[in-house]
Amino acid sequence: MSPESRRIVIVTAGPMRAGKSTIAEYLERRYHASVFSISSWLKLRLKELGRPISRYEFCKLATLLVESYGRESIVEPIIAMVQREFKTHDGDKICVIDGCRFSEQVYLLQTHFVEVRIIAVDADIRIRHERALRAGGKADEATMTLVEFEAFHSEPTELEVPQLMRLAERVIIHESSFEDLYAQLEQQLHDWDIPSLAD
Repeated sequence: MSPESRRIVIVTAGPMRAGKSTIAEYLERRYHASVFSISSWLKLRLKELGRPISRYEFCKLATLLVESYGRESIVEPIIAMVQREFKTHDGDKICVIDGCRFSEQVYLLQTHFVEVRIIAVDADIRIRHERALRAGGKADEATMTLVEFEAFHSEPTELEVPQLMRLAERVIIHESSFEDLYAQLEQQLHDWDIPSLAD
């Protein structure tokens, strides 16, 4: 690895269905970033335990891990995966950690990596609820009422997301088109001189 090579970790942060994974997927397509999803890691653990893939089960497992091992515990295996990814690439490389929930997770990342950036994204809760109904990625989301969706924001895994988002330089608002989302994202990346990595 060249001493001038940039090793960038980008963390996506935001409430449920705000657009975190959409941003991660864009970075993967446009900048050849490697994406490490906390939700995907939790999903694998749920499958190993024979548990259903639902928003409730995700929150329950994440809360159990946090209460038993600390808020940093969920991101620790992701850190090991990112470190391996960086070692296998020469030159500049971006790794995205999709879906951090606690500030402590970012602080831990900053002890392992030189350049850690946070991209925060948000949208009105009614828009996010509609997305949840359409996506149906988790079993209980497809039939969730707005009241039930709002109630999930009181879960331990969601309560401190606003505090984490305050660590970001700006919050991207994703309430219209994908083109608008990508334009806001590119502006943030431009501020960090990241577009040059795709040239």
